[in-house]
Amino acid sequence: MQVTWVESAVEEWTPPPDGFDLVAVLYLQLPQPARSAVLSAAASAVALGGTLLVVAHDVDNLTRGYGGPPGPDVLYRVSDVTEAAVEAHLTVVRAEQAIRMVDTEDGPRDAVDTVVRAVNSAQRLQ
Repeated sequence: MQVTWVESAVEEWTPPPDGFDLVAVLYLQLPQPARSAVLSAAASAVALGGTLLVVAHDVDNLTRGYGGPPGPDVLYRVSDVTEAAVEAHLTVVRAEQAIRMVDTEDGPRDAVDTVVRAVNSAQRLQ
């Protein structure tokens, strides 16, 4: 297996279309419209047979969860991620709010995350 690591400011780097077997966006905290642009670029970078995986703090964490960013401007909604995936012609195979346990000094607490997995199962039209 060959792994290519790219370290860059996400707003400054554009990944190659269909360039990666796995594109992972994990707890990336950007406000709109930068977040939508990054999600669109990430979805477009998934190669045929590849996977897009997005895991991030969900906006519902503000009212139902513990920890995470205190402001809604950098929090995700499942629908925002699935829209970007569908617009890039990916097939969404998992899209949900997931509950994650967080260990705290006061005992375990629940956090609410957005989790989306989508695959590129069809050749995109150029």
